[in-house]
Amino acid sequence: MRALAAGAPIVLVCTDRADAVEAELVCSAALVSTTTMDFLVRHSSGFVTIALPSAACDRLGLPPMHYATTGVDYAVSVDAIDGVGTGISAHDRAVTSRALADPTSQREWFTRPGHTVPIRTATGGLLERPHRAEAALELTRAADQTPAAVMATLVSTVDDRRMADRAEAVDFADHHHLAWLTVSEVYQWRTTIAGRTAPTAAGYPRRGERTHALDCARRTRQDRATTAAGPSSGR
Repeated sequence: MRALAAGAPIVLVCTDRADAVEAELVCSAALVSTTTMDFLVRHSSGFVTIALPSAACDRLGLPPMHYATTGVDYAVSVDAIDGVGTGISAHDRAVTSRALADPTSQREWFTRPGHTVPIRTATGGLLERPHRAEAALELTRAADQTPAAVMATLVSTVDDRRMADRAEAVDFADHHHLAWLTVSEVYQWRTTIAGRTAPTAAGYPRRGERTHALDCARRTRQDRATTAAGPSSGR
């Protein structure tokens, strides 16, 4: 995807009805700058996560958090040791994210706990678990980047006491000239290139639903309304 390959953030709209999160700001962890991290923090709750392959979490010695969160496998939070101060600033979290994305990184590069929270994605990726972290990781691969994606949940532009709903997420993307797409679209694309038939359960996707290209910055008003609403899960 061109936006991620250029280091820019995108908006990933969630279409799984079982997921309480409506939309994520996503960027490549390998390319994230202080400016981009600041943008993510400013327009989110400030809780920054990074989707990583399970093999990377094993290599870096990132054990799971010991509390239940449906569909999300959080690992222990970290800060990079070199090049950071308190770990909480946009600069420090960008440094930590790039270090986590570095395929040569070692567990000794990080302190625990910290201010950046890894998410261990499913071993089988998006085909095994069609959720936001797996979709974000797949997008970095599609952009020819190291598979590691920084994520921050978008806050409502109307009421900053709650998270953005899907319509607000699309409006936000349009206002900031960001590409946006849905988890369902990423899943459809991935199942298409894998030569598999996508299941119809849990809203991924409806039979006959067309597969969009991954670059979805420009859509008609009707496309925006229909796609952001997402398919019905039947639940």
